[in-house]
This record gives sequence, C-alpha cells and structure tokens, in this order.
Amino acid sequence: IVTPYIVPKHKDLTYVRQELSKLKNLENRFLEEVLIKLKSKKTKQKEIKKKQRTLHEKRVKSLLGA
Repeated sequence: IVTPYIVPKHKDLTYVRQELSKLKNLENRFLEEVLIKLKSKKTKQKEIKKKQRTLHEKRVKSLLGA
C-alpha cells in the first residue's frame, strides 16, 4: 500500500519518521490486544467443549447404568 504524505516546509523528514513510528506502535499494540483476545476466546471455547463433553459422558453413563 502506498500512502502519500504532504510534508509542510517547516517540518522535516525526521518529524515524518517520528509520526510514522507512532502509528506503527499503535498498530502493534492493537494487534497484540486482538491476539490476546483471540487466544482468550479460544481458551474459553475449549473449556466449554470440555464441560459439554463431561456432561455428555455423565448422561451416557447414567442412561447405561454404568
């Protein structure tokens, strides 16, 4: 992706690099937060499936008289 930037005369390339660095840091933080949330969601889903499997096994045992 190409993003054009207009640099005012009173600002130099260092300023632009600093601003882009800030943007990159925001992007990294956002990505990190999203990955943490996804990992948490997957963990919760695994816990739910495990509980469902345990309940199913208990029901089957009670029905079969085991």
